[in-house]
Amino acid sequence: MGLVCLSHFGLFYFWNAGGLQAAHLIMHVALPATTVFMLVSGIVCGMLLAPGASGSHRLKDKLADRALFLLGPGHLMVRAGHWKVIAMAPASSHWLFATDVIGVSLILGIWIIPRTRSLTRAALGFLLFGASWIIYLAWSPHALYALLFKDFMFGEVQSGASGVIFPILPWLGFYFVALAFGEQVAAWREQSRDLARLLVLIGVPLVVVAVLLHLCRGLVPFNLQLLLSAGQKYPPGPTYLLFGSGFGVLLLATNAWLAKQGYFQRTLEFFALVGRNALVVFLVQYFVYYCGFLLLRLPISRLWPLYFGLSLVVNFGTAWLWERYFGSKYLTVGWPWRRRPLPATVSSNETAVRTAFEIAEK
Repeated sequence: MGLVCLSHFGLFYFWNAGGLQAAHLIMHVALPATTVFMLVSGIVCGMLLAPGASGSHRLKDKLADRALFLLGPGHLMVRAGHWKVIAMAPASSHWLFATDVIGVSLILGIWIIPRTRSLTRAALGFLLFGASWIIYLAWSPHALYALLFKDFMFGEVQSGASGVIFPILPWLGFYFVALAFGEQVAAWREQSRDLARLLVLIGVPLVVVAVLLHLCRGLVPFNLQLLLSAGQKYPPGPTYLLFGSGFGVLLLATNAWLAKQGYFQRTLEFFALVGRNALVVFLVQYFVYYCGFLLLRLPISRLWPLYFGLSLVVNFGTAWLWERYFGSKYLTVGWPWRRRPLPATVSSNETAVRTAFEIAEK
């Protein structure tokens, strides 16, 4: 969330004020944000619904309900946060947000986890990702409906003047791999393995390989350089995802180590609060940056860290207020509309999940 806020602050503070170099620098620093979002979402879903985990019908329903909210009311709210941008460029009517892709991926993830093994999901993820890039590079349609289909499913060059679309298939492929990784993380936790060490051993090579590929991109033909660029976000390139995944895994390793050592517990609890209310923060920051900073048109100043800090107070403070006074019970579409009957006999794990949901709903 911090990287998302930093990216949009750079766009609507520095870029809007003419500080193009500073804006480019900040946006490159914040590039891993979307990858980390998708990675953590997939890992959490994989951990919750892994074989042996307490993946009851109630839990699956709760996840499906949140996904439907992202695709319905959530999409409309995020789009409302873009009203000023859309008003400035009326042609920018085509938007598919990261939250939309997470919603689609979460629904398909809930469906596919009990029907496949983790290796099968990972292989399917790599297959989807590879196929989407082959189609992206090989297919150049001319008809409007075909262009839109390619844009929404496989990706295309993006422009703020025409709207920004997170293509479904490459991100879905990445999400399936994250699901499989989440299941493995759940197994490590069950075995009481040193999670921080294992994650470091994974995260460091991912970052190193991504950096090497990015540096070698000039050695391949121009049309293939997109695959090796760490900045290739629309659609997401393999090197871009490798670097963001390595960054995200190292963040998880840091959190795991801090939690194990008992350091900064209050800070970790606050991080968890923001994580539980990430959708609220995601919605609010659009109004702060895409509307507030765009309307204020602040000149470039040495006080910019103060401006950014104040924006974080608003964004993260809203998460604290939301959890204190409202909670996630309002972020729902009421799924399932026909409540499933609970089984007569349940395991101890499912009993614990049922109790947790009853407390949360109260």
